[in-house]
Amino acid sequence: MRFAIFFILLLTALTGLNAFVYKRLRDLWALEARGRRIVVGILLYGLVAMVLGRIIGRYSPSAFAVVLGTSGAAIQLTAIVAFAVLAVERVAARLLGFERWMRKLVGVSAAQEPAASDGAATAQVEGDVESEGRESLSPGELMGRREVMGRALGVAAVGLGAAPAGYGALFGRHDYAIEEVPVRLAELPPALDGFTIVQLSDVHLGMFVGEPELKSMMEMVRRAKPD
Repeated sequence: MRFAIFFILLLTALTGLNAFVYKRLRDLWALEARGRRIVVGILLYGLVAMVLGRIIGRYSPSAFAVVLGTSGAAIQLTAIVAFAVLAVERVAARLLGFERWMRKLVGVSAAQEPAASDGAATAQVEGDVESEGRESLSPGELMGRREVMGRALGVAAVGLGAAPAGYGALFGRHDYAIEEVPVRLAELPPALDGFTIVQLSDVHLGMFVGEPELKSMMEMVRRAKPD
Protein backbone atom coordinates (compact mmCIF):
# COMPACT_ATOMS: atom_id res chain seq x y z
CA MET A 1 0.00 0.00 0.00
CA ARG A 2 2.78 2.41 0.90
CA PHE A 3 4.59 1.59 -2.34
CA ALA A 4 1.42 2.30 -4.34
CA ILE A 5 1.01 5.67 -2.61
CA PHE A 6 4.66 6.52 -3.23
CA PHE A 7 4.35 5.47 -6.87
CA ILE A 8 1.27 7.66 -7.40
CA LEU A 9 2.94 10.65 -5.73
CA LEU A 10 6.07 10.14 -7.83
CA LEU A 11 4.09 10.02 -11.08
CA THR A 12 2.13 13.11 -10.06
CA ALA A 13 5.31 15.03 -9.28
CA LEU A 14 6.99 13.95 -12.53
CA THR A 15 3.90 14.85 -14.54
CA GLY A 16 3.84 18.36 -13.08
CA LEU A 17 7.58 18.70 -13.59
CA ASN A 18 7.32 17.67 -17.24
CA ALA A 19 4.42 20.06 -17.80
CA PHE A 20 6.48 22.96 -16.43
CA VAL A 21 9.48 22.08 -18.62
CA TYR A 22 7.26 21.82 -21.69
CA LYS A 23 5.64 25.21 -21.09
CA ARG A 24 8.96 26.97 -20.53
CA LEU A 25 10.58 25.39 -23.61
CA ARG A 26 7.50 26.22 -25.66
CA ASP A 27 7.79 29.87 -24.68
CA LEU A 28 11.59 30.15 -24.86
CA TRP A 29 11.85 28.40 -28.22
CA ALA A 30 8.61 29.90 -29.63
CA LEU A 31 7.56 26.42 -30.71
CA GLU A 32 4.96 25.95 -33.38
CA ALA A 33 2.45 23.09 -33.43
CA ARG A 34 4.88 20.51 -34.78
CA GLY A 35 7.62 21.45 -32.33
CA ARG A 36 5.19 21.33 -29.41
CA ARG A 37 4.07 17.84 -30.42
CA ILE A 38 7.68 16.64 -30.61
CA VAL A 39 8.54 17.97 -27.14
CA VAL A 40 5.36 16.53 -25.63
CA GLY A 41 6.03 13.18 -27.32
CA ILE A 42 9.59 12.98 -26.00
CA LEU A 43 8.59 13.87 -22.43
CA LEU A 44 5.61 11.52 -22.49
CA TYR A 45 7.72 8.69 -23.89
CA GLY A 46 10.30 9.23 -21.16
CA LEU A 47 7.71 9.01 -18.40
CA VAL A 48 5.91 5.95 -19.79
CA ALA A 49 9.09 4.13 -20.86
CA MET A 50 10.73 4.57 -17.45
CA VAL A 51 7.72 3.07 -15.67
CA LEU A 52 7.08 0.24 -18.14
CA GLY A 53 10.78 -0.62 -18.37
CA ARG A 54 11.02 -1.10 -14.61
CA ILE A 55 7.79 -3.10 -14.44
CA ILE A 56 8.73 -5.38 -17.34
CA GLY A 57 12.29 -5.76 -16.05
CA ARG A 58 11.01 -6.77 -12.63
CA TYR A 59 8.78 -9.59 -13.85
CA SER A 60 10.37 -10.52 -17.19
CA PRO A 61 13.98 -9.29 -17.47
CA SER A 62 15.08 -8.74 -21.06
CA ALA A 63 17.23 -6.48 -23.21
CA PHE A 64 14.08 -4.71 -24.37
CA ALA A 65 13.14 -3.84 -20.79
CA VAL A 66 16.65 -2.51 -20.15
CA VAL A 67 16.62 -0.29 -23.25
CA LEU A 68 13.09 0.91 -22.53
CA GLY A 69 13.71 1.72 -18.88
CA THR A 70 17.14 3.26 -19.43
CA SER A 71 16.04 5.54 -22.27
CA GLY A 72 13.00 6.67 -20.31
CA ALA A 73 15.06 7.31 -17.19
CA ALA A 74 17.60 9.32 -19.19
CA ILE A 75 14.84 11.56 -20.56
CA GLN A 76 13.32 12.03 -17.12
CA LEU A 77 16.70 12.86 -15.59
CA THR A 78 17.19 15.44 -18.34
CA ALA A 79 13.77 16.90 -17.54
CA ILE A 80 14.56 17.05 -13.81
CA VAL A 81 17.79 18.99 -14.36
CA ALA A 82 16.10 21.25 -16.93
CA PHE A 83 13.30 21.89 -14.44
CA ALA A 84 15.83 22.96 -11.80
CA VAL A 85 17.56 25.37 -14.19
CA LEU A 86 14.34 26.86 -15.56
CA ALA A 87 12.75 27.13 -12.11
CA VAL A 88 15.76 29.05 -10.80
CA GLU A 89 15.51 31.37 -13.80
CA ARG A 90 11.83 32.00 -13.08
CA VAL A 91 12.44 32.69 -9.39
CA ALA A 92 15.31 35.03 -10.24
CA ALA A 93 13.14 36.83 -12.79
CA ARG A 94 10.37 37.43 -10.27
CA LEU A 95 12.27 38.03 -7.04
CA LEU A 96 15.63 39.45 -8.05
CA GLY A 97 14.66 41.77 -10.88
CA PHE A 98 16.20 39.47 -13.49
CA GLU A 99 13.81 40.71 -16.17
CA ARG A 100 14.98 44.30 -15.67
CA TRP A 101 18.58 43.09 -15.87
CA MET A 102 17.76 41.26 -19.10
CA ARG A 103 16.22 44.39 -20.60
CA LYS A 104 19.30 46.35 -19.59
CA LEU A 105 21.55 43.69 -21.09
CA VAL A 106 19.87 43.73 -24.50
CA GLY A 107 19.84 47.54 -24.54
CA VAL A 108 16.20 48.49 -23.96
CA SER A 109 15.46 51.69 -22.07
CA ALA A 110 12.39 52.85 -20.21
CA ALA A 111 11.31 54.82 -23.26
CA GLN A 112 11.19 51.60 -25.28
CA GLU A 113 8.87 49.78 -22.87
CA PRO A 114 5.61 48.77 -24.57
CA ALA A 115 2.76 51.15 -23.91
CA ALA A 116 -0.09 50.12 -21.62
CA SER A 117 -3.09 48.68 -23.43
CA ASP A 118 -5.77 50.19 -21.14
CA GLY A 119 -6.36 53.23 -23.30
CA ALA A 120 -4.09 55.54 -21.32
CA ALA A 121 -2.29 58.23 -23.27
CA THR A 122 1.29 57.44 -24.21
CA ALA A 123 4.17 59.84 -24.06
CA GLN A 124 6.01 60.48 -27.29
CA VAL A 125 9.77 60.35 -27.02
CA GLU A 126 11.69 62.53 -29.40
CA GLY A 127 15.30 62.20 -30.37
CA ASP A 128 17.66 59.35 -29.91
CA VAL A 129 17.24 57.21 -26.82
CA GLU A 130 20.35 55.87 -25.22
CA SER A 131 20.82 53.20 -22.58
CA GLU A 132 24.09 53.53 -20.71
CA GLY A 133 25.79 55.25 -23.59
CA ARG A 134 24.53 52.84 -26.26
CA GLU A 135 22.11 53.60 -29.05
CA SER A 136 18.60 52.29 -28.52
CA LEU A 137 17.50 49.18 -30.34
CA SER A 138 14.63 48.94 -32.74
CA PRO A 139 11.74 46.66 -31.70
CA GLY A 140 12.88 44.09 -34.26
CA GLU A 141 16.46 44.08 -32.94
CA LEU A 142 15.23 43.89 -29.36
CA MET A 143 12.95 40.93 -30.05
CA GLY A 144 15.77 39.27 -31.99
CA ARG A 145 18.13 39.47 -29.02
CA ARG A 146 15.49 38.30 -26.59
CA GLU A 147 14.64 35.37 -28.84
CA VAL A 148 18.29 34.35 -29.12
CA MET A 149 18.83 34.57 -25.35
CA GLY A 150 15.62 32.65 -24.68
CA ARG A 151 16.61 29.89 -27.07
CA ALA A 152 20.08 29.77 -25.53
CA LEU A 153 18.60 29.41 -22.05
CA GLY A 154 16.42 26.52 -23.19
CA VAL A 155 19.33 24.78 -24.90
CA ALA A 156 21.52 25.24 -21.80
CA ALA A 157 18.82 23.82 -19.50
CA VAL A 158 18.30 20.75 -21.69
CA GLY A 159 22.03 20.30 -22.31
CA LEU A 160 22.91 20.39 -18.62
CA GLY A 161 20.48 17.53 -18.06
CA ALA A 162 21.14 15.55 -21.23
CA ALA A 163 24.93 15.40 -20.79
CA PRO A 164 25.04 13.50 -17.47
CA ALA A 165 21.92 11.50 -18.34
CA GLY A 166 23.40 10.38 -21.65
CA TYR A 167 26.72 9.47 -20.08
CA GLY A 168 25.01 7.53 -17.30
CA ALA A 169 22.74 5.67 -19.72
CA LEU A 170 25.45 4.78 -22.26
CA PHE A 171 28.64 4.43 -20.21
CA GLY A 172 28.30 5.11 -16.50
CA ARG A 173 26.09 2.16 -15.66
CA HIS A 174 28.68 -0.23 -17.15
CA ASP A 175 31.78 1.56 -15.91
CA TYR A 176 32.78 -0.85 -13.15
CA ALA A 177 36.31 -1.01 -11.82
CA ILE A 178 38.18 -3.18 -9.33
CA GLU A 179 40.59 -1.32 -7.10
CA GLU A 180 42.96 -3.26 -4.87
CA VAL A 181 43.65 -1.54 -1.55
CA PRO A 182 46.24 -3.23 0.71
CA VAL A 183 45.35 -2.95 4.39
CA ARG A 184 48.22 -3.32 6.84
CA LEU A 185 47.36 -4.18 10.43
CA ALA A 186 50.10 -4.52 13.02
CA GLU A 187 48.31 -7.14 15.11
CA LEU A 188 46.83 -9.17 12.25
CA PRO A 189 47.08 -12.94 12.95
CA PRO A 190 49.44 -14.75 10.53
CA ALA A 191 46.58 -17.00 9.44
CA LEU A 192 44.83 -13.97 7.92
CA ASP A 193 47.86 -12.68 6.04
CA GLY A 194 46.80 -12.19 2.42
CA PHE A 195 43.11 -12.57 3.25
CA THR A 196 40.99 -10.85 0.59
CA ILE A 197 37.74 -9.03 1.33
CA VAL A 198 35.43 -7.57 -1.31
CA GLN A 199 33.47 -4.37 -0.74
CA LEU A 200 30.91 -3.12 -3.26
CA SER A 201 30.58 0.67 -3.35
CA ASP A 202 28.44 3.19 -5.24
CA VAL A 203 26.22 0.60 -6.90
CA HIS A 204 23.31 3.07 -7.29
CA LEU A 205 20.61 0.51 -7.96
CA GLY A 206 17.58 2.19 -9.44
CA MET A 207 17.34 4.59 -12.37
CA PHE A 208 20.14 3.23 -14.58
CA VAL A 209 21.44 0.18 -12.73
CA GLY A 210 19.18 -2.85 -12.50
CA GLU A 211 19.47 -6.61 -12.19
CA PRO A 212 21.48 -7.15 -15.43
CA GLU A 213 24.11 -4.62 -14.34
CA LEU A 214 24.22 -6.14 -10.86
CA LYS A 215 24.82 -9.61 -12.32
CA SER A 216 27.69 -8.25 -14.41
CA MET A 217 29.18 -6.66 -11.31
CA MET A 218 28.93 -9.90 -9.35
CA GLU A 219 30.68 -11.76 -12.17
CA MET A 220 33.62 -9.36 -11.83
CA VAL A 221 33.67 -10.08 -8.10
CA ARG A 222 33.76 -13.84 -8.70
CA ARG A 223 36.65 -13.46 -11.15
CA ALA A 224 38.59 -11.57 -8.47
CA LYS A 225 38.38 -14.73 -6.28
CA PRO A 226 37.97 -13.12 -2.86
CA ASP A 227 38.18 -15.15 0.34
